[in-house]
Formats: sequence, C-alpha cells, structure tokens
Amino acid sequence: MAKEGKMKALLKGVKRLSDDEKQKAEHRKLERKGKKLNDFTPKGYRARRYGVYAFWSVFIGMFLFLGLLLLSNGSDDTDKKEDILYDKVASQEATVFAQNFIRAYFQWERTDEGIVARQQALAPYLVKGLDVNAGLVTKGIHWNSTYISSQIRDVAIIEPGIGQITFQVKSKLSNGTEEKVLEQFMVVPIAYDGESFGVYELPKYTDIANQTTVKAVTDKRLKTASTDDSNEVKVFVETFFKTYVEGEYEQLRYLLVKDSDITGLNAKYTFKEVNEIEVLQGEAENSFIANVNIAIVNPTTMLETINSYQLAIKKSEDKFVVKAIDDLTGKTIESKSAVDMEKELLSLQQQQEALAAKQAAEQKAQQNATN
Repeated sequence: MAKEGKMKALLKGVKRLSDDEKQKAEHRKLERKGKKLNDFTPKGYRARRYGVYAFWSVFIGMFLFLGLLLLSNGSDDTDKKEDILYDKVASQEATVFAQNFIRAYFQWERTDEGIVARQQALAPYLVKGLDVNAGLVTKGIHWNSTYISSQIRDVAIIEPGIGQITFQVKSKLSNGTEEKVLEQFMVVPIAYDGESFGVYELPKYTDIANQTTVKAVTDKRLKTASTDDSNEVKVFVETFFKTYVEGEYEQLRYLLVKDSDITGLNAKYTFKEVNEIEVLQGEAENSFIANVNIAIVNPTTMLETINSYQLAIKKSEDKFVVKAIDDLTGKTIESKSAVDMEKELLSLQQQQEALAAKQAAEQKAQQNATN
C-alpha cells in the first residue's frame, strides 16, 4: 500500500510538470503569433504617425496662441485709443479751445459787418450744419458786446471724445452811452475726433447748481416715437421749459422724477418758444428722448438766444415727468473731408466778396449823393 501511494504521488508530479510545460509552450506560441502580426507594420510607420500628431499639436497650439495675442493687442489698442480721447476732452487744449470759442461768442458789433465778422470768428469752431451765429438771434439786435473774461466751472466727459465744458462768463453790453455788465453760465459741447476739436451742438445757458451728467441714456438704437406719443410729449415739453426757465422750484418739481436735482434757470431768463423738437422712443417702456431747441430772452438786455437741450422723459400713470436733462451718450464723431473744408473756404470767400461789394456800392451811393 505504501508503494502504491508513492507511485500515485510521483505520477501527479510528472503530470504537473507536463501541464506547466504545456502552458509555457502555449505562451511562447502566442508571443510568436503576436510578433508575426507586428512584422506586417511597415518600418517607420509608428514614428511618422507620432510625428504627424506632434506637428498638428504644435501647429494648433501656436494658432491659438497667436489668436489670443491678436485679440489681446486689439483690446489694448481700443482701450488706449479710448483713454487718449478721454484725456484729450479734459485736457488743457480742450479748455483753451472752448474758452476761445466763448471769447468769439460774446464779442460783436450790431452792424451787418460786425455780425459777419462774428460769424467768421465762430466758423473755425462750429461743425457743419450748426447755426453760423451759434444760436444768437441777430435780427433786430440793439447791443454791442465786449468779452471781458471767463472761468472754467466744470468739465464733464460724456464718452470718449465727447464732453461739455461750463464757463462763468463776464461780458459788457453797450448801446451808445448805456452799458451793462453781465455774468452768465454757458455750457460748450465739444468733440475730438483724433485730429481736432469742434463744437458739435449749440451752446446753452445753465445755472451752475443745475449742472449734471447722465450716462444711462443712449441714442444708438432709438427710433422715432409714434405720432400720438410725439404729440403728447411735445405738449409736455413746452410746459416743462416754460416752468424750467421762468418758474420756481416748487412748480418745477411736479414735472420731475422724485429726488431729482434739476433746479432750472431760476427765472433769470424769459421763455419765448420751442423752435424745434424731435421725439424718440426710449429703450425702456413708456420712456422717451426729446431733442429740443428753445428760444429764451435775457430780460435785462432783451437778447434772444437759441439753446439746445435733451430731455429723458418717462410716462407713469398717464403723467409725463423728466428723468434727466443733459446731452445723450452714444454719439459718434465724423470728421470733415477735404471737400467739406474746400466748400467752407469757398463760402467764406464769397461772403467776404459780397461784403466788399456791398461796402463799395454804399460808398459809391454816398459819393453820388454828395455830387
């Protein structure tokens, strides 16, 4: 029995060795088969494939990097340009330009020649299309004016390249032996297009306590209001400006939004009429923008001027109220072309020739009368 047990154990050991050898042989067979399959891959194929992957990875990475770099540079250039325009509107050059305009505005003689001379002095400052007298109504004018001095009271930047400069101006009016010295506040709207400054709207009188800047209103997407809305707004605007110019604050505040800081002109001038009005639909519901030119008169001197204003208006419970009074944002600057400059120069020459011809005719008439 002991011998049979040993024999069985020996047979089992031989069998395990045989099984192990079979497994090793099968493993070597599989390795040889894998090697044969790999032998079918062309030499250098993997290297080329890895090279292609590497090339496109580097190329795409460089493309993205350059794109981001260009976008960054473009943004930087835009920011730098806007910074330059902001700085330029508030610069000493801008204030000198506006102050020189104020000097020309308040200097005139009431003769035809004096009015033309004033127009010529104002021409370099005014953008094309603005009144050549910058709002001063010269018909029937009774006073000569002499500029005395002006002080800057406020500089407001509306947006890049566009701003307003407010001056306290002293001038002297004379009519024969009668003289009056006036002190008034005037807002000069200026724009800078990267090359030169220009007065882009009629200047307007203000009261220094009323000076404000509104940046929430834009005209980029505004459209003309409906006929019914326009008619209602026009009626309200006339009532508002009558009160704004001549009324007391207690009267005016009923036409304003709650807690408004608009104080009006404190009855320093007389309201005459609304000359022009454009009513636009605001961005918000029941809101409107009114671009208005009004005629006002200085009761001391009876001088009449046209002033430009822009009102931000809203309608609440069938009642209109003014939210803000200021220049709109969203304006764009257009530079004069060489053709425009040539036409303006030609027009100025024609005016001078016409004035010279008129003077020559008057002198000839006087000579004929004396003969």
